[in-house]
Amino acid sequence: MTEKEKASDQINFNSNTARLGLGGFVFGIFCLGICVGVIWSSSFASEGPTMVATTPVVFTPDSAASNKNMSMATGLVSEDVEGLFVLDHQNGELVGTVINPTTGAAQANYRTNVFSDLNVSKDSGAEFVMTTGRIKIRGQRGNQEPALCVIYVGDASTGKVAGYSMFYNRARANKGAGQVGKFKLVFAGQTRGNTIERD
Repeated sequence: MTEKEKASDQINFNSNTARLGLGGFVFGIFCLGICVGVIWSSSFASEGPTMVATTPVVFTPDSAASNKNMSMATGLVSEDVEGLFVLDHQNGELVGTVINPTTGAAQANYRTNVFSDLNVSKDSGAEFVMTTGRIKIRGQRGNQEPALCVIYVGDASTGKVAGYSMFYNRARANKGAGQVGKFKLVFAGQTRGNTIERD
């Protein structure tokens, strides 16, 4: 083999070696990327449920407001139906109105007077507060189901509290028919010294 042929073979060998070296480097980077990805994924997985997508939380805020003459609150009556509850401090009338989600009109009306349940009168100096709470009471009366809320009325001057609920006929509501009823007293009692008892 001549010197020229030897020099040509040396060049080819060096070129092939360079290609192999570059290929090995690229393959090494590729493998390193896979390893980093696996470790990264494992670290997220190890954090548990906080990294798992969950169903968005739906906030359905009930609200309440009052002054010395009137209290108002909203509460869930049925799955997608909300009621507005208004207490007149002057005469003790508690009125509930439910808007029909199909027609958009007021289609249910409930009433009661809280004076007798709280044993107060117009001139007794009662200081009313009112709010609502969520509850699912078991039991059904025909097509009527208990509302999904309780309306709590309290007299701050005496510590007396009463809770009210009502029955709601979803079948009638779906037909757009009106409903009229009376609030049901769930409980009444004294918060100062005595336990509240169910009515």
